Amino acid sequence: MKKLLTALLSATLLFTSLPTLHNTYAEVSKTITQEIDLTRQYEVTNIFDGDTIAIKIDGEEQRIRLLQIDTPEVNHKDIKKSIPMALKATEFTSNFVKDKKITLEFDKEQKDQYGRWLAYVYVDGKCLNEELVKNGFAKVVKYGENTKKYDDYKKIEKELREKKIGIWKDIKANYPSNNKSQQNTKQQSNTQKTTQANNTKAVTKTDNASNTNTAQGKIKGNKKTKVYHVPGGAYYNKVSDENAVYFDTEEDAKKAGYRASER
Repeated sequence: MKKLLTALLSATLLFTSLPTLHNTYAEVSKTITQEIDLTRQYEVTNIFDGDTIAIKIDGEEQRIRLLQIDTPEVNHKDIKKSIPMALKATEFTSNFVKDKKITLEFDKEQKDQYGRWLAYVYVDGKCLNEELVKNGFAKVVKYGENTKKYDDYKKIEKELREKKIGIWKDIKANYPSNNKSQQNTKQQSNTQKTTQANNTKAVTKTDNASNTNTAQGKIKGNKKTKVYHVPGGAYYNKVSDENAVYFDTEEDAKKAGYRASER
């Protein structure tokens, strides 16, 4: 309990000491004209959670989304309600970049749909993205075509997942939004299956009814015995659907090689 309170207090101090945070990604998805110089070192001006930070370019704040990883999300509306591992991941990132300059490395795509820069973040040659995975604060994810370090990170993740280190002690608790998404997907899938089954039943029922209506009043022949039966005959309804063949008249049945039933 003391550790949790300490983490909450640390996180509260962390967020209150940083500049005012934007509540949504849309607020910082303005038209961006600045270009990031990969040879330049940048100072981190904001930390939103473990995998999202900000730097300033020409006086304007730019968000950096760490590639290939996903840390538990911080509840920005009420920090105290955040998942403990989200706060720990944020604290790890904060300590990693504290009083340091960072350099960036891009993959195939430089920005996401929110206007955030997608990058690998380095401090003194050490990659923050990789360290978050190694220390159990992040799971590995793919971002579009950015796969430069994906396989390497997955190997690291596999070992932590098997040993249940960090987020892997209780992955569902650390990523509750994923659970809801999976449940919704499962429910939608079940609903679709039920609808498809009902539609199939309805079509089958309609087809059967159509076949019955078509057969009414017609001569029914038995393909197996080559005997035909007239409506009302003793064996008319005993001919299986599998063996039944229908004729408009007795003459048609006889032409097809069938003989009349004696009953």
